Amino acid sequence: MTARSRYDELHDRYHTILTTKAGTRYERLAALVFKILEDRNIVIHDLKLVGDSSVAHQIDVSIEVSGKRRRVIVECKDFDLSGESVGLDIVRNFRSVIEDTDADEGIVLTCTGYTRDARKFAKAKNVKLAVLREIQDEDLEGTIQKVVMNLHIQSDKNHATTVSMSQASHDQFAAECARLGIQGGIHRHHPVFFVRGTDRTFFSREINERRASKNETDRWEVRTPANGWRVAANGSGWSSGRMGIAASFTQQIE
Repeated sequence: MTARSRYDELHDRYHTILTTKAGTRYERLAALVFKILEDRNIVIHDLKLVGDSSVAHQIDVSIEVSGKRRRVIVECKDFDLSGESVGLDIVRNFRSVIEDTDADEGIVLTCTGYTRDARKFAKAKNVKLAVLREIQDEDLEGTIQKVVMNLHIQSDKNHATTVSMSQASHDQFAAECARLGIQGGIHRHHPVFFVRGTDRTFFSREINERRASKNETDRWEVRTPANGWRVAANGSGWSSGRMGIAASFTQQIE
């Protein structure tokens, strides 16, 4: 059985493919990351480009920058199993591909690192070097790893749900934002949502599924994945005619 890297396993948690070719799954993960970083760009995995030499080059990831006549090509190296650093030969060979295809920019991507000569050559020849790997504990130092907010939910007789934070939670949230240099904030009477893209119905679904009856008032803890979620507020405030039950729970993102 062919040995699999951790990136093979990570890829197959979400999407399985039949190929056993080493590095393919890492390339696909890289393409996904580049697309997430800028959704307007056209990102293609495994593209053949014919260079000025009339030779066809296999490009792991190709990026066409939206709104510009600009192509970025990426060479991916999954060295997770060997633990080796990307060496000079790989960077030097990829530089030739950049020149032959007239690419505007070239990036070498790996999950390990680069040798000293590879870094020196890349800097001199304007080849970008980057690392794409799983998050490690040291990467999280000095970052927010967990956000806990006490939010109050009010649901009317039609099962419409709005969310607001208490004054104490608002003050704590505002203080943390100020400490981190984040401008703006949320008024304590504004309905608050955790949204991702166009999805703003998370709280309504959660509360309506958990509520046993219209008279139930309880405390729940809900954990929401941080990937892609953000805090948003609706400035319309509370409706004076709103009726129904109220509940509170701790919203934890991690």
